[in-house]
Amino acid sequence: MSPRIRGGTSYSAWHDNPTAWPFAGKTGTAQVKDKADTSVFAGWGPAVPGQAPEYAVAVIIPEAGFGSDVAAPLTFDILAPVSRGQIDPVCPALDPQRSECEQAKARAYAQLEAALAPAPGSDQAAGAGDAVGAEQGGAR
Repeated sequence: MSPRIRGGTSYSAWHDNPTAWPFAGKTGTAQVKDKADTSVFAGWGPAVPGQAPEYAVAVIIPEAGFGSDVAAPLTFDILAPVSRGQIDPVCPALDPQRSECEQAKARAYAQLEAALAPAPGSDQAAGAGDAVGAEQGGAR
């Protein structure tokens, strides 16, 4: 892989929302019989020869189409602001205060869980998913 996107199937996704540093990646499309294509993209950056990358990302979106059409654009939507310093890292690189870093991770995960929680009154909040699990458990 090239140390920066110069062409290929992910070039248009990068060109529409470029990172501030060189980025390397690979698109893919996973296929399963009788299902729509799964969109795949994996990459890292900054991609500078002789230097370890700071970020690595893998995006897999089931039955969403080609990697260059869905997963790659999502990756660059996430990494472009990161590369420009517009999003603070959860754990700064080489942080000597590891315990503070772990606390920051825990807060970030809690915020993510809260953001993804089902809305009050929805079927999921009422335990509809639990009923499915109970049925499966009872069938054994």
